[in-house]
This record gives sequence, C-alpha cells and structure tokens, in this order.
Amino acid sequence: MSVGLVGFGGVVRAVDCESEQATTVTIQTASERLKLEPEQEYERSFVVVNDGCADYTFTVAATPYAPDDNYANSFEIENKWTQISRYIELPTAKFELAAGQSVEVPFVIKVPSQDLIAAGGQYAAIAVEVAGNGKAGVSISQRVMYQIYAQVAGDVAESGEVTAWQIPRWVEGGELATTYAVRNNGNVDFGAKGRLVVKGLFGGKVYETPEKQAVYTFAFPETSPPEATVTWADTRIGFFWVTQEVEIFGEVTSHTRLVLVAPVWLVVVLGIGLVAAGVLVGYNLVRELRRRRKSRK
Repeated sequence: MSVGLVGFGGVVRAVDCESEQATTVTIQTASERLKLEPEQEYERSFVVVNDGCADYTFTVAATPYAPDDNYANSFEIENKWTQISRYIELPTAKFELAAGQSVEVPFVIKVPSQDLIAAGGQYAAIAVEVAGNGKAGVSISQRVMYQIYAQVAGDVAESGEVTAWQIPRWVEGGELATTYAVRNNGNVDFGAKGRLVVKGLFGGKVYETPEKQAVYTFAFPETSPPEATVTWADTRIGFFWVTQEVEIFGEVTSHTRLVLVAPVWLVVVLGIGLVAAGVLVGYNLVRELRRRRKSRK
C-alpha cells in the first residue's frame, strides 16, 4: 500500500515523533520568479529542511507545472508554457539529510534559442521526494514542490479581461457577496485584484475593501481561472451603490449596481406599502377625473 503526501510551501510544522509520519520534508522558500534570456544559463538553488525526527534520503527531479481542467496544480501536463522544465539540470539528484539539518539543492537552467521555447510565461517545478516505511508495512512517500515562475524574453503580450461579474440586487443582510471571472488572453501570467467600493444612495462612501483584503486571482497564460468572490461582511439596512473593481495589469474595470440590503419582512412591508401607495394614487386619480367631468356638466 502506498500513501502520497504532496505539500506546497515552507511552513515548519510541529512533528509527532511517535507517529508514522515523523519524517517530514520542508522547502525553505516555496517558489521564485525569474527573468530569462534565450541562449543563457542560470545557476540557482533552494534549501530543503529536515524538520522531522529521523534522518532520510531524498531525490529531486524537474517537472512541468500547469493548471488542470479544474485549475488545480498539475505537475504532469506538458504544453508550450511548461517547456522550460526540459532545460533544468540537477547536478545532484540524491541527497542525505540528518534530522534538524538543511541542505542547499543547486540547479541550472539552460535556456534554449527562441525557436525552441515560447516567449512569455514558462512554468516548472522541482519535486523533492522522500520515500520511507511507516507502520504496518505502509510505504510513506512525502513530496513537496519548488515552483518556478519564469518569463522568457521575446514577444511578450500582457492581455487580460473581466469576462463575468455578479452583484446581487438584494441581500437579506449580514454578508454581501459579489463574484468576478477573468480571462488571460496573453502569454504571461497575472494576478487580478478585486475589491468593492460601497456608497450610500446619495453618494457618501460607506465601505471600501482594505488593500490587504483585496481578492487576488492568479491566471496562467491563455486560461480562465475559477471565479473569485469579494464580500462586504458587515452590511446595514438601506439602498447602496455597490461598485466592483477588478485590476489587471494596472487597468481597472468596474461595474456598479444599486443593491437593497433588508430582511425579508422589511421587503414584504415595503412591497405592501408600494402596492398600497399605488392603489391610493389610482383611487385619487379616478376621483379627480370624476370631479372634472361633473364640473364640465
């Protein structure tokens, strides 16, 4: 029986040395961004930390890195944006690492000529894998990924758009949730930033998404990531102009809608009130028309 554990990131965890997973592997820095020129070589490295209780041997290997159909990380899909993985060389593929120690893993990227690799975004990962035996004969394979976000010089096209947005016309109260979706039409990745600006019926600002709480959506080249949700948590009763802003490559697209925030009972009361007002206005009009007809006679 084999159990695969895949992790992303460099967070040091507390380890139970009595458990079958007392062996742990951590990458000090989970990823890096690189600017690459064709026909150049780049020497890089990252650090692997053994924050567990046992010594172990780990192996390293370069893999492609791309989103699958559900936009989850995949390290098997190959396309024109993952070709850089073919040009990563690891001088050493096997390392011994004692408990509580760390080791530097060197690698070299040998960028080919422009006719062999697409300009723009290129994505790869280096898999760090530890194989060992746990309790009851279970084989425990721990695997973490060092992710590489590269940009190869050449004909770079930055292009993205907001393809869908949704702001409700009415919410009962509590949290107002909006959504947006983007499409990357270019050949470099981007992070879209979504935020809300809420104003009262007559224009006074009521709420604005804090900068640190802006909702980011990462988009690989020529893909459409899942929609993102931006919220206003502490709403209040009333009519509000809600503006959803989405920033891509420094350009902001915005959509605005008038939203009613009110509980169901209040909406019912307002509805009854509007109907009653309409009936009253109609009644008064009929009376006025009859009065005028009588006065003419």
